[in-house]
Amino acid sequence: GNYSNGNNGGSQLLTEGNDANGDGDGLPTALAVNSKFIAVGNQRGEVWVFDLFEQLKIILVDGDRSAASADGVEARQMPSVTSIDLSLHGDFLLAGYGSGHIVLWEIINGTVLKRITDLHTSSISSARLTSMPASMNGGSYGGGGGSSNIGAVSVDAGGLVNKLVFTRGRLWSSTYSVEMECLLDGTAGQILAMDTLPPLDDAAVDDAMIDYHPSARRIVLIALSSARSSFAVSVEPKVSVLHRWARPTTERIDPTIGDEDRLTQVSAYGPSHASSYASSYASSYMSTSTYRSS
Repeated sequence: GNYSNGNNGGSQLLTEGNDANGDGDGLPTALAVNSKFIAVGNQRGEVWVFDLFEQLKIILVDGDRSAASADGVEARQMPSVTSIDLSLHGDFLLAGYGSGHIVLWEIINGTVLKRITDLHTSSISSARLTSMPASMNGGSYGGGGGSSNIGAVSVDAGGLVNKLVFTRGRLWSSTYSVEMECLLDGTAGQILAMDTLPPLDDAAVDDAMIDYHPSARRIVLIALSSARSSFAVSVEPKVSVLHRWARPTTERIDPTIGDEDRLTQVSAYGPSHASSYASSYASSYMSTSTYRSS
């Protein structure tokens, strides 16, 4: 990655980057924001990272792209960035690409912590971080529970959904290994949307959740919607499809919307209800004796 000390604002830099080749390859394709950074992925396979004052801090370029360019492959042939996510308070970024590759980055130094190239065979439609160790972000972030692992979920255009657990090497090693587990095998159809249930923060546990066991922090739930069904899925402490329900009937879809737009409406409808169901199942989880303090 390359740092920039220029004073140009983020929007101007993005415009200049897009116009540099005159071919539109720099068009933004993905966006993520946290308390430190704004990250924008583009069609050239780059992730531009700005601070909150719109100053460009670094451009993250996957090493595979640089190697291909060195071999004479045109930049516009490289896979675009199709999904990005930033850790809640920290300096980690997860990127998914049109090639199906997934890369975990450490932002400040532009370091690739782990590259996954053999898990997905179609474009990544969503890549989300689900858990971060407290020591890395200054606080709990779902599923941390004292673990040093980084959790994530990836979804591709074919409907394959995988749970990812990144584990740092021993001692002072900066390398990560990854364990993968299939959540949905694609038979449910293309996943149109995914959302994660916000984790319990310290304030919630100290106040409303004071009667619950600290292990409640380990719960990680996600909501998924396809054209046919929506799902509430437990990722941690164990993988389980908690609930599945069918798409809304046509009577519940606005009849003034044209056929070509109905799928868009259904995909927008599903995640909100999936998130609501996931929230209710989280309450159900923590109402059991497993998560209540004795």
